[in-house]
Amino acid sequence: MRMLKLLAAAAMTAALTGQALAHVSIEPTEAPSESTYKGVLKVGHGCEGAATTSIRVQIPEGVSR
Repeated sequence: MRMLKLLAAAAMTAALTGQALAHVSIEPTEAPSESTYKGVLKVGHGCEGAATTSIRVQIPEGVSR
């Protein structure tokens, strides 16, 4: 559960760091604890018709071993 919260925080950080906020989601949204996880960030579109030109993802400390 802790990993899920950290991944959600990483996704939110990615969504909020750009000048134009993109609508970002991550799938799958859950992973068993003590397991590996492969998440896919989906960027639907930029705001007000603006193109999404870059993505920055910050992984919080403690997510990877």
